[in-house]
Amino acid sequence: MHLNHSNVLKAFTRPFLLVLLFALVGFNLVKGQSNQQAIDSVLLAIPKANDSIKVNLYLELVALTYHSDYSQALAYSQSALMLARSIGYTRAIAGSLMNSATIYTHQERYSEAIEHYELALDAFKANKDSVGIAMCYGNLASLHQRIAEWGKALDYAKQSRSISLSFQDSVGVAISSGTLGAVYKSLGLQDSSIRYYRESLELYFKVGRESDRATTLANLGLAFQDLGKYAQAGKCFQEALEVHQKLERQKDIAMVHQYIGQNAYRQELWDTAVMHFNKSLAFFSELGDQQGQAKSLHSFAQVYAAQGEYEKALSFYRDAIQLKRQQPNQQSLATSLLAIGSVFRKLSMEDSASFYIDRAVDIGKAGDYKKVLRGAARERSLHLQSIGDFEGALKQEEIYSKVTDSMMGASSFASLEQLRADYNANRVQLLEQEAEARKQLLEIEQSESNVQKMIILILALLLGLLVMVLLWRRMRSRVLARESLIKEREIGVLAMIDADHQVREKVSRDLHDGLGQVLAGLKLRMHGLSKRFKVNDPEVIKEMGMLDRLIENAIEEVRTIAYLMIPPLLKERGLVAALEEMLAASIDQEQLKYELSTVGDTSRLPEVVERSLYRVCQELVSNTIKHANATALWVQLIHTKEQILLTVEDNGIGFDYDECQAKGSGLRNMKSRIEALGGKLVVERPSDQGQVTKIRIPL
Repeated sequence: MHLNHSNVLKAFTRPFLLVLLFALVGFNLVKGQSNQQAIDSVLLAIPKANDSIKVNLYLELVALTYHSDYSQALAYSQSALMLARSIGYTRAIAGSLMNSATIYTHQERYSEAIEHYELALDAFKANKDSVGIAMCYGNLASLHQRIAEWGKALDYAKQSRSISLSFQDSVGVAISSGTLGAVYKSLGLQDSSIRYYRESLELYFKVGRESDRATTLANLGLAFQDLGKYAQAGKCFQEALEVHQKLERQKDIAMVHQYIGQNAYRQELWDTAVMHFNKSLAFFSELGDQQGQAKSLHSFAQVYAAQGEYEKALSFYRDAIQLKRQQPNQQSLATSLLAIGSVFRKLSMEDSASFYIDRAVDIGKAGDYKKVLRGAARERSLHLQSIGDFEGALKQEEIYSKVTDSMMGASSFASLEQLRADYNANRVQLLEQEAEARKQLLEIEQSESNVQKMIILILALLLGLLVMVLLWRRMRSRVLARESLIKEREIGVLAMIDADHQVREKVSRDLHDGLGQVLAGLKLRMHGLSKRFKVNDPEVIKEMGMLDRLIENAIEEVRTIAYLMIPPLLKERGLVAALEEMLAASIDQEQLKYELSTVGDTSRLPEVVERSLYRVCQELVSNTIKHANATALWVQLIHTKEQILLTVEDNGIGFDYDECQAKGSGLRNMKSRIEALGGKLVVERPSDQGQVTKIRIPL
């Protein structure tokens, strides 16, 4: 649901067709008639129209048939494209290419969709159509996200957002923010994903686009679901369902029931999951949507497989495969084949398991489906382990890691990228606030005296100066980051850790002493101007008060960011004091009891050791709070002549060490920090009875 294609289709037909359609086929075509009557009316009008009008009528037929018959809609789109090219109708050429790409996407014919979006992008660039360019970038981002090309997806999404921001297109920003949310979700950066989805929701609410808001709500629910926040996910899904029901969007209703079912499935609420999968299947069947029916059948199979009812699971998987074989794209077919192979492996039917897994691999290689190849490598590894071929299993794990690395390459420095994203988001928000303040001041300038106009002009200059300072700071930060990366590559991981600390410390100091002082100066200068010119107009005083609050909020935000970058206690009083402060600030003791103990002289340790242990402990505590469902947490720091030992233990649900190491970057980053100091990070008892993580650093 990350691509809202029906709006893309209508964006290129509605604005210049409504008047034409009223004249050609009467008012009842667009109001009061059924969809089929509207289609029939347009078809009757085509033979009587000239070529340019025929093109527009074909495009309207695409919009009318899109939700019911992809093949027919694609035929109308191609007819429009051929006719538009023959008469040189450039705007319609771009629109037809977009329509075809959108339909190919829903048919999972991704390579054809990408090709048509790229052609449409060239057409929009030739016409200097910024809206079309932004939409093409956004849709290309979503497509590359679907096929696990994260770098390209992130690139296209940022270009779409940048263009939309440049001409203050709220809808375009909302769409591109939603796409960024989807990309960050795929990268496993759920916090960034949720932030962009929420920004998209706010914009859709402001412009009154209920359908798009509901789609984004469902996507936000998926992000919460990945974090294990099932209650929040359920609220999002329910609200999205209510909106789609109000708008009578049957296909979207079916998809949300599918999401609610998956949310229940993850919580092992089998009856609830089956109920919603049944509803989803009923809607898809009524619509004649075979792709949707296959998804529902696949979900039923997952439920039965999870309960150990393998015969039922195989039956549903086979029914899903029968439908998927009729679809042009084979990725979902390969997914079901892998699932059947997994069931046969659990039944110890190794020959059957190998047969289905090998078929899935063939499809994955032919279509370069990275998710399929990664899943196949994991299944093959488990299969080979079960028959005692541990050498072969190890090779499959290596393939799994390589495919995973190729998919996640764009997030090699995920934490640094997230920091940049946070900084950019705050900067954009501040610029938007400044733009709103300038608008208010300009309105005052038009209605007040020359003295008031002078005040507005001075404030505008100060705000412009602030923007220049921010841009200069950003350029300076980029130069520092680039130099830091070069240095890291030259002198290794240990230097990278030290450079990371220096950057944090410098950014914290620059924010507090630089930007913070500029904002404080701006506030004092504004107060001085207010007193100097003795403004008595209540409206002006009200607006000045609002501007004062905005500046105060910005000052407070800068202070908060500067503090979070480098905890002062870590430098001033050492590791133990900093850990005590972090635990007290992070943990609600009514939900999670904790204990911090020390052995030996832990008053001060080497600076680089303190920094690294603090960051690793902070990450482990955060993981416990977010994922462990624990009720107790113990942190112990031991300092002997031979070593420093930090132990973090909880009584939560634990985790699969191998799976986390393969999928996530958090554990790898922690290990890199400790190994750079010659130490070792070990996870003991990786079971459902809790987790013990030990970090040893020799002295």
